[in-house]
Amino acid sequence: MSEVLAVEGLVQQFEGRYGLADRIARRPRPALRAVDGVDLVLREGETLGLVGESGCGKSTLSRCVVGLYRPTAGVVRLAGEPIAGTPTRAQRRFVQMVFQDPYSSLNPRMTVGQILGELLRYHRIVPRDQVAKRSRELLDLVGLPYRALGQTPRQFSGGQRQRIGIARALALEPKVLIADEPVSALDVSVQANIINLLLDLKQTLGLSMIFVSHNIAVVRQVSDRTAVMYRGRIIETGPTEQVFLEPSHPYTRLLLGSVPRLVTHVAAGGAATAIPAEPVPPAALPTATAEVGGCRYRDRCPVALPACATEPGLRLISDDGEEGHLAACQHVPG
Repeated sequence: MSEVLAVEGLVQQFEGRYGLADRIARRPRPALRAVDGVDLVLREGETLGLVGESGCGKSTLSRCVVGLYRPTAGVVRLAGEPIAGTPTRAQRRFVQMVFQDPYSSLNPRMTVGQILGELLRYHRIVPRDQVAKRSRELLDLVGLPYRALGQTPRQFSGGQRQRIGIARALALEPKVLIADEPVSALDVSVQANIINLLLDLKQTLGLSMIFVSHNIAVVRQVSDRTAVMYRGRIIETGPTEQVFLEPSHPYTRLLLGSVPRLVTHVAAGGAATAIPAEPVPPAALPTATAEVGGCRYRDRCPVALPACATEPGLRLISDDGEEGHLAACQHVPG
């Protein structure tokens, strides 16, 4: 399969807080590297799951790919063409994003028809006299009635707003769709509907997709390959089933162990009941503190070695599939 998107050495740095006391003491302005040297490849027709705990840099990486942030360093390539500075109109059409919060990502002053029509006219997707027809087709794709065109986002439920967000992303006929935590802000009852909708649209329209989530159970369900992110870097990647069945990085194993699951309990009378198994306690996943030298997981790793003072790159575990199974850990033979 050909590459539709590639990220090479991507770095996104933000300035930290700098108060009056820092100015008086002439301290250097602190910097936070939200994304720190990420390499990633997405192939045609593939779904890549990007998973990690909150604050690891998943959303920042996604915004760099779609051009909302200008990376501090590194290159993003769309169909082999690098994004140089501000993305061109064609590059913006090539990759689109479905945001986590379906309400804040929609203009509350505009109707759905105005939101879709503005995109269709500006990017000249269809002739002006076909805008209304194409808007109705987009609503039909995401399972909304035509009357929604005359309504504003506040008149819809959370799941319906996310469908509008998906329709807006599809309006530009992208080749790549980035779904950034698309169901985390929704009720559990509608999450499965949105996930199934995204999978159906991917199949119907021939899309490639990056599915960003901290819910690794969902990532396993929808992804062909999975990349695990920690403190701004990819620490394990490979075919989804290999990553889930044979995790090599200690952090990946901790993530998998933290997923609640049901076990069978047999009572004295012989009746079997499904009860939640004990997940890894919350204390096992503390908030990451200041950066440490070497492997950035070693301050939390139960199997850290002296060699972990040097940060390893991704090392090949097995070469099954297009990219193989790789992990950035000293316990993986180099």
